[in-house]
Amino acid sequence: MITNKSLPHAIFLDIDGTLMDHGSTTNLGVGDIPERNLSAIREAQSLGHKIIVNTGRGYACLPNAVINAELDGFITGLGSLVEIEGRTVFNCPVPDDLLFLVTDYCINHKIPVRAQGKTIRMCFDPDELYGNDYWLRFRSVSEFREILGNNFISKLTFDNVTDSTLIKMLNRNFNLYMHSDSSGEATSKGCNKARAMQIATDVLDIPRERTIAMGDSVNDMEMLLGAGTSVALDNASEKIKKMCDYITSSCTDGGVGRAIELLLL
Repeated sequence: MITNKSLPHAIFLDIDGTLMDHGSTTNLGVGDIPERNLSAIREAQSLGHKIIVNTGRGYACLPNAVINAELDGFITGLGSLVEIEGRTVFNCPVPDDLLFLVTDYCINHKIPVRAQGKTIRMCFDPDELYGNDYWLRFRSVSEFREILGNNFISKLTFDNVTDSTLIKMLNRNFNLYMHSDSSGEATSKGCNKARAMQIATDVLDIPRERTIAMGDSVNDMEMLLGAGTSVALDNASEKIKKMCDYITSSCTDGGVGRAIELLLL
C-alpha cells in the first residue's frame, strides 16, 4: 500500500485491456493510449516515478503508441526480456532446440503458431487466421530457421489448440499460460512478469513496497501478487478483481490514469 507519495515508485502496466483497449492494440500496431493515461503518466514521471510496461507481447509486437510514449522501461515476452532506461538488463529467449521442436510439431499437425521476439515476428498459418502482412510466414522448419537467422524468440502464442500432446509438451518445457481451453502463450521456464518486475526494481533500487502493478488478465496474476500495491481494471475478470487492492475504471475509460491520480498525484 502507498505510504509516502513523495518517494519514487515503479509502476508496472500491462498493455492489452489495461493501458490500451484490446481493440486498439491490433497486429498492425495502431491505436492510441487514452489521453488520461498519458497525462497521468507524464505527471508521475515528472515527480520521479518510473513507468514500465509489463506485457506478454514480444517487443516486435508492441503498438507504436507504446514505443513512442517515452516510458522508463519495457518488460516484454511474458518477462523474458527486461529493458530499463534503454539498457537490456535481462534476456532469456526460448532455446533454439525447443523452438525447432515445437514448430516442427505444429507444422506436421497443421497447428497455427506465432513467434515473437525483439526484432522479429513470425507465424505458421495453415488456417489463414492472420490475414495481413504483419507476420513473416514460414511453412517448414528450414524456412523458420532461415527467417530467424541470428534473431531470438521471446515467446510463442497458440490459437485454437486442442492437441493434448502439444499442450503436454508445452507444459513440460515452457512456462505456459492458457487463456481458454484452446488458446495460450508460452515462454522459457522461469520467466514471468513477477520475476521480471523484481529484476527491474533491483536495477532501479526501488523496494517492493513502492511498486504498483496494474492488469486485467491471467498472465498478470503473478505480477499483481508480487507488487506492493495491485490494481485491477474494471474490465478484468472477477478473479483478478478479488485479488487486487484497488479496482479502477475500465481500459477504455482511462483506468490507468485514474489509478495513478488516486495513488500518487
